[in-house]
Amino acid sequence: QSGKWDYVMATMEMQADFIQLRGLVTEDYREYIKALKEAGVRVNYFGTDDPVELTTLWEMGVDFPLVNDIVPAMLVGESFGIPPVNRD
Repeated sequence: QSGKWDYVMATMEMQADFIQLRGLVTEDYREYIKALKEAGVRVNYFGTDDPVELTTLWEMGVDFPLVNDIVPAMLVGESFGIPPVNRD
């Protein structure tokens, strides 16, 4: 799915717990995510390793950006107050 309104609306109508968006992150995503959050839907994004894009996604309200390289995601996450997992 590309993250268009039809996909977003169908996800909300079926009362899904989560959705996975992908594709070019545009300002439209902000409205998609706002509507989804208001409907209680958690939002994944597939996928990026770009720290700037990760920052944008978290600012927009994405819950779980899926990444290949965890280090940049951890650094950006820490800037949002998300501590790394410690498995001691």
